[in-house]
Formats: sequence, structure tokens, C-alpha cells
Amino acid sequence: MPTTLLTGNGLITLFEEATPTLTVNAPWGTPSYNQGSLQTQRVVATLGSAATRNSGTGQFSLNSKVSGVRGTVQVSYLAGATGAQRTLCYLTDNLVTPSNRIVIGLDGMNRPYATITNNVGTVVANVSPTYAGVLAGTQGQVLLSWDSTSALDGTRFALLKSGSQLVPSGDWVVSPTTAWNSFVPSDIVLGFAAGSDQDFNGQVLAVQVSNDTVSAGSSGSFPSTRVFDRFLNDTVNSTTT
Repeated sequence: MPTTLLTGNGLITLFEEATPTLTVNAPWGTPSYNQGSLQTQRVVATLGSAATRNSGTGQFSLNSKVSGVRGTVQVSYLAGATGAQRTLCYLTDNLVTPSNRIVIGLDGMNRPYATITNNVGTVVANVSPTYAGVLAGTQGQVLLSWDSTSALDGTRFALLKSGSQLVPSGDWVVSPTTAWNSFVPSDIVLGFAAGSDQDFNGQVLAVQVSNDTVSAGSSGSFPSTRVFDRFLNDTVNSTTT
């Protein structure tokens, strides 16, 4: 499981142990890991006014912080093997029979897709992707933003980005061009299947949910690890002991 750190420059940084070589009898009497065993840091830009941040798999309460009327979900993940449509995460108001959902997942070719339903479970937005997928074992990012009351992208009330690129307009097989009655999500589920999907077979690195929206004109780019490297080096080099 990665360790998550919110750095001083507003980035969520994920640390993972590459080869956990344990030193049982460390000088200070507690177990430790050898220096240099960390993997390359992964950096994820924070969403404005994020209501919740999670990682891994499981069910997490939103604690009445997400309205559902509008918002953004950003997911950073390591892709698994292709072959089946799988759920990265979904928001719902009922964990027992989750017919009302906002879903982000990967299709059988590891291409991000999204589905939004209204308050009675009717699909009001759905992407069936045709763009390039993410190679197994590599990191991907996907962002879904919606507003049930007004357009975000031309006449469309939602947008989906894979990395920094908007999905093609024609991939919206159900295009949200009119307002809908939203539901209030109570929980977010990471890694477990929604509907006819299968469970995610990769790794959910970080999920953020915000009540703010992202416009189509926003770059939506995700910084490379070099951003963190510069931040860390500048901090270390300016510190005296």
C-alpha cells in the first residue's frame, strides 16, 4: 500500500516500497527499511476544494460532503491486464442496491469510460471509448467533471479526460445536453465492480472528489515526478542543521 503525502506545494505524492528489506534490530530499537528501496515517486495534482481523498480498495463514506449536483472525480491508477471492463471507482447513495451511480472505469482495452445516472437510476451520460488505452503496468489518470444544471463543454453538461486529453465528442454515446435531477452520493467505492463490470485488477493510487467543476478549457494536465524532485531538492538544499 502506498504512503500518501500532501506536500507543501499542493501535490499528493505517493511513495511505495520497492524491495522491503527489513532491518529488525535498528539502532533505535524499531524496524526500518534500507535506504534506496523506494520506487520512483508518483505525483498527483490536488483538486480544488477536495471533499475526500482515498486510495486502495474498499468502501468509504463521503460524510455528507458531496452534493452530487456538480463535481469532479480524479483518479490516478496503475493499469492491470486488458480483457474485461473494470471499475476504478463509483459514487452511490445505496451500497446494497447501487442503481444510482457515477462510475469511472476502464473498458476491455484499458480505455477510461464514465457513466452518470440521475436520481432514479436512468443513465444521463455515458462514454464508450475509441481512443488509445493505457498499457498494463503503467500509470494513468482520468478526470470526470459534471454539472447537472449547466453546460461545461459546449452544450454538454459533463466532460471526461484521459490524462490531459478530452475524450472525442463522438464517444459520448449518451450525451448529457440537458439538465437532470441528481442524487446525493453517500459513499465512494474503489476497485470493486459496478453493474456488469469486473473488479479492478490494477492499483488505485489516488482518488479525489470535489464539489467544484473543471471547464473544457482547463489544461487538466498532471505534473511529472520532476515537479516533486525540484520541490524536494529545493527544500533540502535550503535547510541547515
